[in-house]
Amino acid sequence: MPESLRPLSLSELLDRAIQLYRKHFGLFVGIAAIPFVAVTALQVLEATLGLTKPGTTPAALLAEWPRILVSLAVLECVVFLAVAYSMGATVWAVGHLQLGEATGIGRSFRGLKGRVARVALTMLAEIVVAMLPMLAVFVLAVLLPAVAIAGRVVGVIWGLLVVAVAIAAIVAAVWIWLRLAVAVPAVVLEDLGVFAALRRSAALAKGYVGRVFLVYLLTFALELGMEGLFAVPALIIGGLRHPATGVWQVWGLAMGFLANVLVMPILAICLSLLFYDFKVRKEAFDIEVLLRRDAANAQA
Repeated sequence: MPESLRPLSLSELLDRAIQLYRKHFGLFVGIAAIPFVAVTALQVLEATLGLTKPGTTPAALLAEWPRILVSLAVLECVVFLAVAYSMGATVWAVGHLQLGEATGIGRSFRGLKGRVARVALTMLAEIVVAMLPMLAVFVLAVLLPAVAIAGRVVGVIWGLLVVAVAIAAIVAAVWIWLRLAVAVPAVVLEDLGVFAALRRSAALAKGYVGRVFLVYLLTFALELGMEGLFAVPALIIGGLRHPATGVWQVWGLAMGFLANVLVMPILAICLSLLFYDFKVRKEAFDIEVLLRRDAANAQA
C-alpha cells in the first residue's frame, strides 16, 4: 500500500500535492497544456482579427456588440470545456499515482473516455447549486421598490433585511461550494453520474468543510502568486511600451497560457488528494486497497 494512502494532516496533504507536482511536472503541465492550446489559439485569433482593438470607441463597440457577444460566448465555452478536460485528466493521473500506479498524458486523457461531458456538467452543477441561496436575495431586492412605497421606515427595515439575507446567502453559497468540492474526483475516479457525484461529495466532505476551505485558500494564494509572476509583468510591459500593437496582445496571451498550464493542476491535485483522504478517514479506503492487493497476490 502506498505510504501516502493514510489520513493526512493539512500540511501533509499540501506537501504531498507539491511533491506530486514537482516529481511529475511534465505530466501535469502536459495535461494542462493540451486543452489550453485551443483556448490560446482562439484568443490569438481574436487579437489578430481585432475583435477588441485598443482605442476602440464606445460607439464602435456598440455597433459590433452582436459579433463580440457571440465570440465571447464561444470563447467562454471553449475555456470551460478546456478546464473540465484538463481537470478531469489531472484527477485521473493523481488517482493512479496515489495508488502507486504508473500513468502518462495519453493514458490520463483516455481514462476520461465517456466522462468528459459528466465532468463539465458536474462543474456547472456545482456553480448552479451553490448559487441557489442567492435567489432569495434577488427576490427580496426585486420587491424592495414596491415595499418602499409603504413607507420610509418599512423600506429601511426591508433594506436591512436584504443585506442580512445577502450575507447569509453568501455564507450558505460558500458552504455548499465547499461541500461539493470533490464531486469531480467522484465522477472521474468512481465513474458516478452528475447528481450521484454531488451527493457523494456532500457526504464525504461533511464535517470537513473547514479543511476544504483552507485547501482552497492556500491553493488560491499559491496560484495567485504564480499567475502574478507571469501574467502581470506581461500586461505591465505591454501597456508601457506598445499597447496599441497586436504583438504585445499576443505576448500577454502567451504569458497567460504559461500561467494557466502551470497553475491549473494545483487545485485539481489538492482536490484529488482530499477525495482520497476523505475516503480513508470515513471508509477505511486504505484497508480496502490493502485487502484487495493481498487477495490479488494470493490468487497469483
